[in-house]
Amino acid sequence: ALAPAAAASTASRYSAAAHADGENGEEGAVVSGPPPIIVEITIDARDAATGSSEAASRENLIKQHYAQRIALLTEQVSYADGKAVAFYDECQALAARIQSLTDARQSDDLHLKREREQATRLREELETTKKNYEQQIATMSEHVVEVTGRLSACYNELDGLRAKARGPKR
Repeated sequence: ALAPAAAASTASRYSAAAHADGENGEEGAVVSGPPPIIVEITIDARDAATGSSEAASRENLIKQHYAQRIALLTEQVSYADGKAVAFYDECQALAARIQSLTDARQSDDLHLKREREQATRLREELETTKKNYEQQIATMSEHVVEVTGRLSACYNELDGLRAKARGPKR
């Protein structure tokens, strides 16, 4: 049993974080999240005077310590659960964004494919039109040459006929 004076001056401190470090074997580990609750247990001099009071006081201190430890762990679980929900929501949002971007890309790919097909059709149409115009120009050029030849022959015949009509000059 503790002497009343020693009991009054003696204060035992239990840190929930130190207790947690001792449980997982990592001393000095940094725990992200809410700050740990520090439990201070003080033995009162009056309670130390009697053995039964001391046992009851010790039992109450132990209950208080574990109640605070449960509260701390509940708070940490709640904090971790909140973080998990936030991460889950973020993952869902990212998955929806990826799906949206994938759909948009597929739509853009389809649009690009259609535009390329149309460009190919237009090139083919342009080439066909160009060949047709070249053929028409060649045909028209041949026709102009033929008409010019006939016209020239007509002028020559006309000149010959005019010369005969005037008669011979003496």
